[in-house]
Amino acid sequence: MLASSSGLLAQVAAIDLIATELELIGAGPWKAESIALATIELADRLALRGFQAYGEIFLAEIRSQLGDASGAENLVATAIARPESAPEVHAGAAMVRATSAVVAGDLSAAAEHSDAMADLLAAHASSALVHWWGLWLLLRVIDGRAVDEARRTFGAAQAGRRVVNEGAAAYADAVTAGRAGDRWSPPRSQLDAVDRGADQAPRPGRPQDV
Repeated sequence: MLASSSGLLAQVAAIDLIATELELIGAGPWKAESIALATIELADRLALRGFQAYGEIFLAEIRSQLGDASGAENLVATAIARPESAPEVHAGAAMVRATSAVVAGDLSAAAEHSDAMADLLAAHASSALVHWWGLWLLLRVIDGRAVDEARRTFGAAQAGRRVVNEGAAAYADAVTAGRAGDRWSPPRSQLDAVDRGADQAPRPGRPQDV
């Protein structure tokens, strides 16, 4: 890699964080784990504690998706304790807990945890366009609390610019339609988002599409 051979190791760590997220979204937790571990190791070696915290949150998300709630919580505690941790790290901590609750079948608790993510990032207009927004919206719709407000927040965050979030929003629309006794007739863009989010790994060079 050019950045590595040029000695730009901080840039390598940043790229590895992006790669970890894309692999997690596109290929699942098993595929993403090795990249997350390598990213954390590099950030630790370079004393890039903010990057390290972000990597630890991604690894915690991987652990939570695999059903290791205690391992995920240990990583969360380590990440959010770092003074350099960004708002997205603390938002991610809430979503790791939400994911653990989803895996445990407690959707009400998952919705409550995910609310902390939305509250935190909605207050930071400069925050990254994270992939957690879609799951938050879906959980709010399932829980049935202030759904219209949640949809407005989702739109204000421009979360649908990421395919993974648009796909989750399509599932939320399907839940809403089903509860109303209606047939779900999504626009073509939502169907594409669902298909791509479920079936396709991210394509190198186009992270904005995931």
